Formats: sequence, C-alpha cells, structure tokens
Amino acid sequence: MHSDSGKQQVVIKIEAELLERLDRLTGDRNQAIESAIRLWCDQQSNNVGKILQRSAQVHQQRHDNDETGWLV
Repeated sequence: MHSDSGKQQVVIKIEAELLERLDRLTGDRNQAIESAIRLWCDQQSNNVGKILQRSAQVHQQRHDNDETGWLV
C-alpha cells in the first residue's frame, strides 16, 4: 500500500478545461498540481525577499545620504 507520510489531503475546485489540459501533459495529475504549488510558493518567497532587499537598500541609501550622521 502506498503511503504519503507527512502529506495532507485537500479538496480544490479546478476548471474542467484546465484539468483536461493538465491531463494531456502528464499522467500524474497530483504530482503536477503539487509541483505547481511548490513553484508558486517559491516565487512568492522570492518576491517577498526582493521586496525586503529593496527596502533595505533604500534604507541604507537614505542613511548614506543623510549628512547629519543620524539614522533616518
């Protein structure tokens, strides 16, 4: 018997047309959906990281440009 230890089962609704396209591309619908969710999460994490990095750069630039020497 196959066990998916550490995995939770969820129920989602997906448009029939999208599932048809998915099924034409892969024989493992569940794996494809799981991979797509992982990719989306990675992209979101990267986006947040970029926003935080940009914010830090702006803060550093403001600090560097401040003539008083005080943090702004």
